[in-house]
Amino acid sequence: MRASSIFIHVLFCVLSRLSSVQCDDPLGHLQPLGSHMPPINIDVIDTPPSPQEFLDKYVKVNKPVVIRGAAKAFDIFNTWKNDEYLREKYGKWLAPVEIGKYEAHFNETVIKISFDWFLSNYKDKELSIIRDIVSKNPMRDEISLMKSMSCGGYHDRVTNVIFIFSSGSGQSAIHWDPAENMHCLLDGTKEWTIIHRKDRHILPEYNESRVYSVVDPMRVDMKKYPVMQDMPWYHASIEAGDCLFIPNNSPHYVKSGDSRNMAVSIWFAAPKSLDLKDCPENMENLPNSVPLGRSLISRLENFKAMLYMMIDNRGDELKEEKFFHDIEYPGMDYYDDAVKVWKAIDTDDDGVITAKEIEDITDISDEVLDAFSLDVDKYEEDEELTKIVMKAKEEL
Repeated sequence: MRASSIFIHVLFCVLSRLSSVQCDDPLGHLQPLGSHMPPINIDVIDTPPSPQEFLDKYVKVNKPVVIRGAAKAFDIFNTWKNDEYLREKYGKWLAPVEIGKYEAHFNETVIKISFDWFLSNYKDKELSIIRDIVSKNPMRDEISLMKSMSCGGYHDRVTNVIFIFSSGSGQSAIHWDPAENMHCLLDGTKEWTIIHRKDRHILPEYNESRVYSVVDPMRVDMKKYPVMQDMPWYHASIEAGDCLFIPNNSPHYVKSGDSRNMAVSIWFAAPKSLDLKDCPENMENLPNSVPLGRSLISRLENFKAMLYMMIDNRGDELKEEKFFHDIEYPGMDYYDDAVKVWKAIDTDDDGVITAKEIEDITDISDEVLDAFSLDVDKYEEDEELTKIVMKAKEEL
């Protein structure tokens, strides 16, 4: 236990008569996540690593990193700060909007309203958008990949593009994402608390979801969940223009500052190796960013990537018990579909899937792929608003 943590705990004891915290309580009891011990140092760099260095130094070893200023190379870093620009280009999008700013998919209320209406109301109402910008959404045409993902095959392994937008003061539950996450902040500030993915299996889960913890990050009950008393964590503080890499299945809790807040998270499947044929011979000639476009990872490669992610610490085998625990996704008829998937890939029926068996998968039925797919948001437009816009254009 470090001296700083002890001092803070003693201070709480002195003030215990004014709060619910008692002198004999564990460090961090009923305090925000991260109050129990100092954070692990997180890498903070000013120059984006090359695609190969990014893979070797961060992705493969499950290590988060803050890349200062990387998002400033994106055109949308400037254009998307303007609400009128967004309204003119994308106002007719029927956006899935969450009521409230506490991100928790097991307890959310989502309504579909025009992005135009959202832009007119989000500043003084409790509204937020945390949704996938699907390939048919024209907003995808403006989104870019940062320098570290500009070649080598990252482009073909994008699974989702998550758009996060509110007036600020939002926060998340403790959760983990089923993909690698390059989170680039376009406006505002954010404070991140990140737990290493190797500790996810000991984090108390929410019964109704495999990607959320039941632990309240704003008020951690160290007595009810004693495993949290020794849980190491990273802290990352980012501002507009910064990008943060979060390894897949790494639990995290996020708080945004109290001003306009916008980010784009590029979710991608980690490649086993890079195909550098599309990279320049001299990596110093890499572009600062490249257009993402509307392509997505193939369903087969996404299926294989999801299996790889279930293997702890990217080892070499996946056991049947862990597979059945981790495979529950939204929309799945959990047991029946899980059995179909397992039988399709455990061809030698030994209760274990190796990395080689996953790599050797070249063909699998649409039925199995459908069972394994995540729900996908559909792109829709406000028909009445579209008619008004079209009429205005004709009059011009």
